[in-house]
Amino acid sequence: MNNLLKIIGISLLGIILFGCKVQKKSAEVSPVSGDKTTITVRATGVGRDTKEATIDAERRAFDILFFRGIPQSQQEYPMIGTNENAEKQKNKAFFDEFYGSDSDKKKGRRGRYGTFVMSSSEISNSRYQGGKEVTVEMRINLLALRRELENSKITRKFGF
Repeated sequence: MNNLLKIIGISLLGIILFGCKVQKKSAEVSPVSGDKTTITVRATGVGRDTKEATIDAERRAFDILFFRGIPQSQQEYPMIGTNENAEKQKNKAFFDEFYGSDSDKKKGRRGRYGTFVMSSSEISNSRYQGGKEVTVEMRINLLALRRELENSKITRKFGF
């Protein structure tokens, strides 16, 4: 009886540990090159498949640009501010349209942010438990993005 309980306990523990999918989070965005009007970055994203992971990487790159800045680049400071949750709540309609819906992401479709991506290419693609991890190198039109943020009243004019 005691051995039976041990076997059942170990079996349940194995099912719990190996049956759960791990959702890996990533905020890996690093500068590659750039000038006053564009920036090229490498970003890593995760998803169920390659398309979803690529879109996740692209979205994360914009989040980092907007709310963190990218050290050692021409965009060291955040474009919008550091209080990400407050800004996203205050400008919910803008961000919903900008990023698109989660169902769009699952279907491999970009939101409005795609109009600011000048190029995007897959650098690496690997599997992890529960999905894919993709690193992309993408070039973003900063000048047009700044103007979009100004015209949408997300930021004030910078005097360009």
